[in-house]
Amino acid sequence: MLQSLKDRFKSYQHVWKQGDWTFFRLYKFFISAKGRKKVQYMLVELLRSVFKWKTNEEGIYQKWFSNQKPSERTLNTYKKEIENWVNKPLLTVILLVKNSNDTFLAETLRSLQHQVYTNWEVILVSENVEGNEHIQEQHHSLQKAIHVSQGEWIVTVAVNDVLTEDAFYHIVKLCVSDSVDVIYTDEDRISEKEALSHHFFKPKWSPDTLLARNYIGDFVVYRKSLLQTFLNESALGSDESFDLLLQATEQTALIKHISKILVHKRVSVAVTDVQIENRKAVIVKALERRGENGTVVQVVKDQLVYSIRYDIKQKAKVSIIIPTKNKADILGVCLDSIFSKSTYSNFEVIVLDNNSDEAEFFTFIEEWKLKEPTRLLVHRVEKPFNFSFLMNEGERLSSGEYLLLLNNDTEVLSEDWLEVMLEQAQRPNIGVVGARLLFPNNTLQHGGMIVGLGGIAAEHIYLGASVTETGYHYNLKATTNYSALTAACFMCRKAVFNEMGGFDEQLEVECNDVDFCLRVHESGYKNVYLPHVELYHYESISRGHPMKTKESYAKHMKEINYFRSKWMAYIDNDPYYNPNLSLESNQFKLNLNSTY
Repeated sequence: MLQSLKDRFKSYQHVWKQGDWTFFRLYKFFISAKGRKKVQYMLVELLRSVFKWKTNEEGIYQKWFSNQKPSERTLNTYKKEIENWVNKPLLTVILLVKNSNDTFLAETLRSLQHQVYTNWEVILVSENVEGNEHIQEQHHSLQKAIHVSQGEWIVTVAVNDVLTEDAFYHIVKLCVSDSVDVIYTDEDRISEKEALSHHFFKPKWSPDTLLARNYIGDFVVYRKSLLQTFLNESALGSDESFDLLLQATEQTALIKHISKILVHKRVSVAVTDVQIENRKAVIVKALERRGENGTVVQVVKDQLVYSIRYDIKQKAKVSIIIPTKNKADILGVCLDSIFSKSTYSNFEVIVLDNNSDEAEFFTFIEEWKLKEPTRLLVHRVEKPFNFSFLMNEGERLSSGEYLLLLNNDTEVLSEDWLEVMLEQAQRPNIGVVGARLLFPNNTLQHGGMIVGLGGIAAEHIYLGASVTETGYHYNLKATTNYSALTAACFMCRKAVFNEMGGFDEQLEVECNDVDFCLRVHESGYKNVYLPHVELYHYESISRGHPMKTKESYAKHMKEINYFRSKWMAYIDNDPYYNPNLSLESNQFKLNLNSTY
């Protein structure tokens, strides 16, 4: 039990770092509303872990969904509203048969018949299911079905799926009121016991996440005129629905997400080898079409989850910028791992010595200068610690086309870390590339960040989770888009860094990396997390906790308030999170207070 208590406290290092908290800050934390909620949540999770309490997640979710489900009165209100619509576009529903039986097909059709919006037709795409009285036409390919469809909008639905009664209402309402070409929604699963479970509350448009794992799914709405722009010229691949989705989203930026559960999906059967290869072939085809050739590798056994290793177009120079003060032993581990493990050789390391005053540190530096006379630059900075200024100074000293910001308390584990990050950073639409960071006990330190998590600037997802944790629908194992990534290890093109004007030097200690990432995102770039780049991060060994004294706490609050004044819209609604997920948990738990 004692060991379990210790382990749980370690996983909450971001809330309570033993030895760093002063009485003043403890008092301030406990009396705040957010602090009380955080402590309550932490204690419940701690007790649950110690006593092996099991949470009835399925029951909690079903109760939540039943409260969200529209009542008969609400559905009647929708029907009256629809009667007054001037524009009532025809939807062509294309049912995709993969693995089905007559019972499930009938269930899917019933869910269509119960729609409050009734202007739709159905076409079945199948090679082995006989015709049904409710189906107007049947074809052997998705492409053929689209060509013969009469609707202004195409809705692809996998047979076995059950739509909510208000699904088409919400979809058509968005179609006629907004500029949109592609629409997708949230979903959940129907278990073998016919219970609702495994909610999937999705982020807004995330193109790199989509390539790695089809987070959008089969239930997608397309403007038919968009599909006609490319289907007349090219055939769909063997994984037709995914190929259609990739090609459609290449043609438009008008891709919208409805944050509502509008489809219940049957628990799928095991993925076959044919499906794995078909999906891989479609991704390869998409890369070639985009002029981004690379190798596609399956990363989760028996799942359609992939990693893309892009071909490096030019082996450009990478400037690794490391701020430090004293702690020669810590910096030594970092430098040893860089120079001894890295298989990519075209790099320089810029060590920014910020007010070091220990004799052993200077001896250590002179030894390293002799070992690496051409690839190591040590620059003295005699100013008070300001992380943003140090990063900007490092950029000014750099000679590489790419910048890699790195904490001194890190240790490289992946030998090809520079290649993998460069593969992504070279892509014109990519801004910041982040890595998977682990604590020395092999628990997760960084696997992406959510802005607003915990009610503050941003927090790391699954902090302290086991290294084997797959995350929320494999987001810890797959390349994923996020608004923000930690500058403890991230790469970007120098051109992007300069376009942003570097780091904001008003953010001296905290939130500066999140602020930078958000400015990059606002400029139209995508930030991406790479789980296949791993480093140890010993976290703040050199500088200590940013709230160690009353003075540093005051600075912390000043910077947090400044950050909030700039980015409240992201704190309230991070586009790569979902309002139906809790901001009190870093593990994508249900937000019990959310309402549609």
